Amino acid sequence: MTALALIGGLFSGLLSIPIFILVNALFVAVEFSLVSVRRSQVRELA
Repeated sequence: MTALALIGGLFSGLLSIPIFILVNALFVAVEFSLVSVRRSQVRELA
């Protein structure tokens, strides 16, 4: 394995961590909004 490939793999691994954290934060925000919404509001939208 060349040094360039090693650096590229390390960089892509380090870059993917913040992306996964941001995607996880999005799902947490969606879940929190779904849990906190009142059932009467859901019935009105249905």
